[in-house]
Amino acid sequence: MKAHKVPATYYASWKIPGTKHSFYVFYKDKLYSEGQSKSYKDVDKITQEHSFFMEENFYYLDIENMPGLAYKLQNEIEEFLSNSPYSIKCEDTYAEDSAPNYPVIEIKDYSKFMYCRERMDSWIIKDSDGNNVTVDAFKNDLGTYLFGKVGKIIEENYFANELEPKWNVIKSEIEIQRNSGDDFALVHQDDLLEFFIVQYLRLEGVIEEYIKPTLGIFRDVFSSMGCEDSELDKMKNEGLLAPESYFYGALLDAARGDKKRLQKHMDSIKQNYVIDLLKAEEGISFITSTKPCVVMKMEGTFKAEMIFPVTPQYCIRFIGNKLAGNRSGKFYEITSSDVKVINRKIISESRNIVMSESKIISDRI
Repeated sequence: MKAHKVPATYYASWKIPGTKHSFYVFYKDKLYSEGQSKSYKDVDKITQEHSFFMEENFYYLDIENMPGLAYKLQNEIEEFLSNSPYSIKCEDTYAEDSAPNYPVIEIKDYSKFMYCRERMDSWIIKDSDGNNVTVDAFKNDLGTYLFGKVGKIIEENYFANELEPKWNVIKSEIEIQRNSGDDFALVHQDDLLEFFIVQYLRLEGVIEEYIKPTLGIFRDVFSSMGCEDSELDKMKNEGLLAPESYFYGALLDAARGDKKRLQKHMDSIKQNYVIDLLKAEEGISFITSTKPCVVMKMEGTFKAEMIFPVTPQYCIRFIGNKLAGNRSGKFYEITSSDVKVINRKIISESRNIVMSESKIISDRI
């Protein structure tokens, strides 16, 4: 899954002058050294985070422990089983009246796969030559296959073909808006919010604030259906009630045209925030990172102010209605000291690296 691991249109704003697709990388323990020139097309090779959009752990690949996503990959799993060279069998230990001679199930399709998934460690797997195959080897093969499929669905179909072209339009519109006065209101606001929400869902606290309460509702539903605490804990441990499944499930849904979950968060932003455009004063610029959305101010559990850099010159500010006095969006040119505050926050939130178009950032932090 090499193509578009990073949305090139985003990082292109920080490209080194005179280059086509390179920026300077600064590791957090060497911020006062000169940056290393890297291509944003190869950013997966320079940081443990691997991707602007995704964390280092691709949760959707662990098909055994992420049934919430297994349900969304029915066609892909069915396709793998139909074309794989494996012969897979499993004793149907659920047929308790047959003990100890349990009937043997041959796993050739998705329904049988899901029925026997919890007992995967006891599967008997053979290759086309009749040789035994370990469960770990099978899982690795399946994971690699799904890795490619999900990569195409999310990264190519959604990120590259849909989100990235929209981002080019947004950047152009920001420049136009700046030249039209001090009020700031984007025609393509929903496109900006969709791009932003994909980052927003990765913020610390969002899982606690939005996702876990949602999963708690499902837990209550299962409980009301008679599930015991031990069964509910088992569901949680196996990933059915895991927040990671929610995040990547939302991306899979969006890639397939169902954006209800993303839209819910977009609507919340529109209802609760004013969107401002901030411009760095002459002589200084914003940096960015693999985690560019940062929270600048909290009021209780409410993220009262969030920042999202767009280019070295501009960044978007989401500020709570109350804090903004319920005004409309505005344009502000901010001072060097204010830019440095934002840059230091971006650094603190990044796991490992930050990026800039400048070889030196010591004067920007």
